[in-house]
Amino acid sequence: MGSGNSYKKLFSTTMILAIGSFSSKVLVFLLVPFYTRVLSQSEYGTANLITQACNLLMPLVSAGIANAVIRFALQKGSNKKGIFSMGLVTVLCGGGVLLLLSPILSLLEFVQGYTFLVFLYVLMSALHTVCAQFVQGLKYTKLFALDGVLRTLMTIGFNILLLVVFDLGIAGYVLATILSDFLSTLFLWFMASLGRYFSLSHIDRDTRRTMLRYSVPLIPTMICVWIVSMSDQYMIEYILNDLYSAAANLPNQVTHIMGVVGDACKRELSLPDTYAVGSAAVAIYVISNKVPHILSIVAGIFGDAWQISIVSEDPQKQRRFFSNVFATYQCVALAGSSGLIMTAKIMVTLLAAPSYYSAWRYIPVLVLGITCSCLATFLGSIYMVERQSVHTLTTTLLGAFLNIGLNLLTIPRMGVMGAALSTCLSYLLMFLVRGIHTRKYIPVSWRLHKFLPSCVLVVLQAALMLWEVPLWPLWQILCFLLITLLNIKELFRSLFRLF
Repeated sequence: MGSGNSYKKLFSTTMILAIGSFSSKVLVFLLVPFYTRVLSQSEYGTANLITQACNLLMPLVSAGIANAVIRFALQKGSNKKGIFSMGLVTVLCGGGVLLLLSPILSLLEFVQGYTFLVFLYVLMSALHTVCAQFVQGLKYTKLFALDGVLRTLMTIGFNILLLVVFDLGIAGYVLATILSDFLSTLFLWFMASLGRYFSLSHIDRDTRRTMLRYSVPLIPTMICVWIVSMSDQYMIEYILNDLYSAAANLPNQVTHIMGVVGDACKRELSLPDTYAVGSAAVAIYVISNKVPHILSIVAGIFGDAWQISIVSEDPQKQRRFFSNVFATYQCVALAGSSGLIMTAKIMVTLLAAPSYYSAWRYIPVLVLGITCSCLATFLGSIYMVERQSVHTLTTTLLGAFLNIGLNLLTIPRMGVMGAALSTCLSYLLMFLVRGIHTRKYIPVSWRLHKFLPSCVLVVLQAALMLWEVPLWPLWQILCFLLITLLNIKELFRSLFRLF
């Protein structure tokens, strides 16, 4: 494949996938104002805990098989029937095990009353993921995009029906996703004629061994990713609840002293007047994560197209291709993070009810963390190309262990800000380790003369925002313009490669 064709193919694939992926992923962002108005803070926090628990169960139930489905379906001459059949059988077997063990889930307080919905959520989501990944592996990108649009429309419709018309609360929140995934799976099945690829006789020993060897190491990897990105919510829920309960049992004189000290700390550190506890604190943290999630959405869309392009790229040209694309990727990531930090207060005002306004304070730190996560994910694609999923695991484990350790230390002392800081530092560690280790396989060019100054400016911008220094809006704009000027030449160079 010619060099120019590689960039054009990556761009066109990204644009096609963006139509579907962006519509579905941006839905999470756009529905926030709706959720914060129809659900209480406690309900919204609990609903998020349930869905994130489902996200944790999915790699366990599916054995991470969807990753192997797309990885090997993309290869020319691969056993497509065996790959797809193996994916479905793995998910169905895992779903059966989950159903048998579902009574154990009811031991979790926030899952009680929703156990069967959790089972359906995990099963439908896993089945849809396998079908969608296989469709991508067949390079039916337009069908994949159309599915994303339809799934988005169905999710909106079911949310309005179940939360507004029937007022089902948390159950309606979860059920809307289940129904959307179910209908979306049926759509892909019939439109791509996936039934012709399902054949148990084509699941030979080599297919099973190759797919499981690739996917199984990714199970703990995905769990670790969940720990770094989502465990904060559970630790906030339980640590702050325990602290609140302990404080409630203290003598009145002690609580009075703590109140005086706490008020002084709030004045000095400009902390929010309301120190949220339990599910309410989780809800605040969830809202603060929505703004950085915009960057994740864009990176995820590009990542889907990137894995399709890089697998089919000529190995002799991979280093240059990686370096050129990474140069553009880091420019967009840093400029995007700068823009999100600059508009944090505006975003929260537009996204959520007034009671969530204090969420803006955690956005700058979380944006820094998500930026590191996006860069680490890009470098992780090198492991995918080299079939070194075990290194994806080890580098993610480092971040997960650091995240848990820092959460235990910082949440009791700093509350929600402690969770945000822990997440940021965990992603930073993952990025640095992968940046060093992946050079063993593909030594990507970093172009540090632009990358490092841009990083310094983004960190400075976050600090200025947090402390609300005099004329902070002007400083925010200045930092954003400087980052843009540093990287604009690289962005124009990317456009020239395309046109």
